[in-house]
Amino acid sequence: KGTTRSGQRLLPSMPSYAGVFWLLPALWLFIGVDSTFYEDAASLLHRAKTEVLRVRNWGGNVQFQAHTVLTPQDLGHLQDAIKSASQVHVLGSRHSFSTVGDSDHVLVSLEHMNHVVGLNNDKDCVIVLGGTTYQTIAAYLAPRGLALENTASLLDITVAGAVSTGTHGSGAQLQNLASQVVGIQLVTANGSLEVYDRPLDTVDSENDEFSGAVVSLGALGVITALRLKVVPYFEVDLCVYENVKLPLDNLQTAFDELVGSVYSISMFTQWNTPNPAEFTQIYMRHNLNGTHHATSEGCRDSLMGSPKLKQKVPITKIGDVGQLSDYGRGPWHERIPLFKHGALPHDGNEIQSEYFVHRKHAAKAIRAVSSVGSRLQGVLKISEVRVVASDTQWLSPAFQRDSVTFHFTWSANEKAVRAVLPILESALAPFDPRPHWGKLFTMPTKKVQLHYKHKLVAIKRMLSRNDPDGVFTNQFISTYLERYNRASYKSDKTEM
Repeated sequence: KGTTRSGQRLLPSMPSYAGVFWLLPALWLFIGVDSTFYEDAASLLHRAKTEVLRVRNWGGNVQFQAHTVLTPQDLGHLQDAIKSASQVHVLGSRHSFSTVGDSDHVLVSLEHMNHVVGLNNDKDCVIVLGGTTYQTIAAYLAPRGLALENTASLLDITVAGAVSTGTHGSGAQLQNLASQVVGIQLVTANGSLEVYDRPLDTVDSENDEFSGAVVSLGALGVITALRLKVVPYFEVDLCVYENVKLPLDNLQTAFDELVGSVYSISMFTQWNTPNPAEFTQIYMRHNLNGTHHATSEGCRDSLMGSPKLKQKVPITKIGDVGQLSDYGRGPWHERIPLFKHGALPHDGNEIQSEYFVHRKHAAKAIRAVSSVGSRLQGVLKISEVRVVASDTQWLSPAFQRDSVTFHFTWSANEKAVRAVLPILESALAPFDPRPHWGKLFTMPTKKVQLHYKHKLVAIKRMLSRNDPDGVFTNQFISTYLERYNRASYKSDKTEM
């Protein structure tokens, strides 16, 4: 089942500018062992770039408290930076709307560690560095006749950040993005390397530490490399329908049948119509290749009486049509994401929240959200309903639950958003909602922890081993995982 190897490498460290040396990971890929080409590399590498500044997240609602941002060029200098830090946290593409990626002292960006290393010998896995975006991975895989099984709504996010927070796409048979990971390498608090892996032929299990290592909120260390499962290349037929009304008299059955009839689905609404099951737009994505949970029949001309759109129409209050993926048939990486690569602005003007509910409660939860819909108006831009298959990742919001997710894109007025979130969370409370770690939520700490109580002891055991002094612990992790940074704790005690 899952295995852990301390001091070994998922891939070797290389100078980012030494192009020919990047051929050397192929040795590891083909002979199947960890390379140790490393010892003399540190003397060749650039100093880590240090920026003293205040950084905001993409949405603009979080100003990170760190006074320093490090952008190491390579693994060696990343290890040096971590060994010398009393508190540090890794910074991804800044697409989180909570403080999960914050630090009071030092942030580390992997923007220079952003390469696809290559395929393994069997060509069923791709090895990438932690700062690599999904767009870079897609551009590498597609010409080679390969694909990832699923993606998030946009490809311009880093793989390490996405899997660490339980980010997902949509599909009744599709798990979150962390479930594509079969191996990770991370740098622990003392600068050493830790590798967690799970062979492809191993049955997915919640009982090994691999299940606690991937969705780890950055608390275990800095993920520097990952091994991801790949599947054969496939094309997707994307069709969009407007003003679709699901039948209220058998809403749960109709919902299950709809989401089960298609490879991937996104259902948009503003919760402002008398019919709680009326959706402004529904995106249906059909896998045309007939493999891995595929639906090969393609688009229908109509959906529950609503004709298929022939031209792109903007989703209410979300940008223009130029930002959205094209309709019709196309490559997997150009149809599964909601947004085109590079189409979103560098900085957003919005806040996002999302809650996971067991899919068996979908109809009741839809009615519950609709019942408070009028109180969300003026703050809500658009809401998206998606589905995610259950997984075994300990800190995943979809842990052991086939889920329906309720995603909310809000205006950038955080005070107004925080005022309506308790209303929304109260409406969903009977269905035990789990918040997305990277989105804004106001649920009480104890309620959040209850969802992970069966694994919290095991998670803390891993954290104590990898990071005994809480070097990677920030306020968010202290709150929800009950971990503490020893240096900060001592400082607080002295001040008292």
